[in-house]
Amino acid sequence: MNITELLYDVTEDERVFDLECELIDSGILDSLAMIRLVEELEDNGYELVLTRIDKKCLSTPASIKGMIEERM
Repeated sequence: MNITELLYDVTEDERVFDLECELIDSGILDSLAMIRLVEELEDNGYELVLTRIDKKCLSTPASIKGMIEERM
């Protein structure tokens, strides 16, 4: 799964193609986009509990990718 393409589908913001882009601090990944991202990840076979995810794991495309790879 390409996390940057998934993030782009959710946010429609091209900045997500920069793996070090600050998603939360920049406002790209707001609460609604975060829920949509988790739904998309679940649709792709990843079970995530949003309340149990450390905010740091969602801070950049690279950190999201790392979190997903750890759960594989």
